[in-house]
Amino acid sequence: MHKPVSTSVMKSVFLRNGGETDKTRIVVNNLLQYKVPVEPTEDETIVLEYFESVNEWAIITNQQLVFNTHSGITCIPFTDLEWLVGDIEGKLSGVATTKLKMRHLILQLHNGDEKLLTTEGGPPFWGIYSMLQFAIRNSHSTSQKNQ
Repeated sequence: MHKPVSTSVMKSVFLRNGGETDKTRIVVNNLLQYKVPVEPTEDETIVLEYFESVNEWAIITNQQLVFNTHSGITCIPFTDLEWLVGDIEGKLSGVATTKLKMRHLILQLHNGDEKLLTTEGGPPFWGIYSMLQFAIRNSHSTSQKNQ
């Protein structure tokens, strides 16, 4: 297992590049505002939650991204993420007409799979995007040092 990403830095990256709303917020002491079937492990801390509905939510911990869509719950450790891109850059052309309306992140995994994460648009999107970019860079540099 890799070293967890710093929760304080993740929160700072989110707040500096985005911001909280009633649907997307920083989590304190692993206390979620909404009931979702996520239990952090002993060495894992929940950093952020996004909740649109029981079928559309996301939790970001200091080790992984967990989200639900109509197709079910997906758990992706940061070490499995290769890169991510916003929907304005290609695959979902026409979905977002401006940067402020972007809601979808395309997640590329090391095994070649792609996943689609839906978030709240506007500042929360950019905060989540930046937070996940930081987590990917941090987990990759940590796993390379451990090899």
